[in-house]
Amino acid sequence: MSKVNDVLADTKKVELEEKKTQMPSKEEVEAKMGTVAELSKKAQALSGNDAPTVDLPQLDEVLEKPNEIPVTKEKPEQKPEQPAEEKNFISSSQIKHNNGIKVNMDVNNSMPKPSFMPNKFKPEIKYPVYTVVTPQSRDTYLIRTMTVADSLKLKGSFVTPEGITKVVAEVLWDCIVEAPSHIKSYDDFITNLTSHDRQALLFGLYHITEGEIISYPIECSGCGKSYEMNFPTAGLAKIKAYEGDQPLLKKKVIVPLPISNANAIIKQNTVADEFKSIKLSTQLPNDKDAIEELLYIDSFIFGDNKITDTIDKLDILKMLPKRDKRELVKAYNKEFGAYTIDLESEASCPFCGAKTTLSIDFMQLFFRLVS
Repeated sequence: MSKVNDVLADTKKVELEEKKTQMPSKEEVEAKMGTVAELSKKAQALSGNDAPTVDLPQLDEVLEKPNEIPVTKEKPEQKPEQPAEEKNFISSSQIKHNNGIKVNMDVNNSMPKPSFMPNKFKPEIKYPVYTVVTPQSRDTYLIRTMTVADSLKLKGSFVTPEGITKVVAEVLWDCIVEAPSHIKSYDDFITNLTSHDRQALLFGLYHITEGEIISYPIECSGCGKSYEMNFPTAGLAKIKAYEGDQPLLKKKVIVPLPISNANAIIKQNTVADEFKSIKLSTQLPNDKDAIEELLYIDSFIFGDNKITDTIDKLDILKMLPKRDKRELVKAYNKEFGAYTIDLESEASCPFCGAKTTLSIDFMQLFFRLVS
């Protein structure tokens, strides 16, 4: 063990001797550069008498302790902090839409780059409005004229009956400026809107969009020729409003079915009910007509059994004798269907002079709104 220590001691002596032979002596440094005092005086002379005196380490100390040379560390240059909002990225929730054009953020720039620069000018347009009082619910709506966007939306709904019914309701809701206080959402709207009330809103929408004249095609019942006549909308609508104390949508009427020896309870259906009916019709296309007639039937009563399930009601409706079915239709028209809006006018054929009482179809008006 002592031999190992002796070898280590000899190795350290050799390393120290090598360091001494590599480093210049004090005399050699002073011969080339001068003493420390002389260097300090030269520095003062160059910078002026008022220059501060720098405490330099003694050369003896530097030479004796080469590994302990004091080093002055410069502080790294600090860049001013950037404001938090100046970031060259954007989250998906911050993406804006300009005139329907999605704006994408380039991560290398702080400004969004649209696919093209949209026109920033937005004109102030005042839309004409029209007041409509619905015949069944007796609700008052203020409705505005249709826009091009509304018309294009209606055009895109012609694919399916469900599409037409849904989009008509949506466009009506979009065009409503003021609604009754209990109508706070689209769902409220369709659950309180009857088919007859929808006709009144459609007429109001047509009137405020197309103007005070309705141009309508007619086929003469006398000579069979076709012609077109213009009708003023003022006075064209014949409205019979519900005046009962009980709200019509809460009213239910029991209808005796004499042949079946049963009863049916009828009601006024809503647009929301139509949506459900159309959906069922897509599942049972062969029963489409029966499903439509089922809309106003709340339930059937056979003895102590009250049937409210939709499929069960559908089966019973198809089993009913024709006379019982007529009783249902007659009762509905008396209690509910009579409160509606009709568009009627007199027309004279320009070819033969025959007079015709014209009943204008609301769906014809609807298709003309998108033409």
